[in-house]
Amino acid sequence: MSKDLLNIRCTINGAELVALSMEDIQMIKGVAKSTHSMELWVYSNGGSMMCMLKNGLKSWLMYLREEGDHGFHSFNCDENDGATKFILSNAQVDEFPNVWCIPIDLCLDAIDEFVFNNSELPKCVVWLESE
Repeated sequence: MSKDLLNIRCTINGAELVALSMEDIQMIKGVAKSTHSMELWVYSNGGSMMCMLKNGLKSWLMYLREEGDHGFHSFNCDENDGATKFILSNAQVDEFPNVWCIPIDLCLDAIDEFVFNNSELPKCVVWLESE
């Protein structure tokens, strides 16, 4: 499939949309950057998926090879102890360790890499396998 014509299913805070172009991906990334709190899912046609949770300046990623997979989460060895609360699309509030949080721009780079590199685990992020 050409990079000019995409068919990437996404959800932003539970609202479904389909990215058909690079411009659509850029728009989704712009929303992610400007929104204070969000849950973003990007789904590949092959079954893998990536989630970004954001709360203010804190954001982290989860990568799943398929539905039900325990997957991977982002890791930041420079981040301090503690945890941050994130609001999920179903309004549930969950707390995750700050060592999972990475800069928003790195999250967005990883989304690009996921979309344009066959939905593989992005190499621009340090990942830990979830248990």
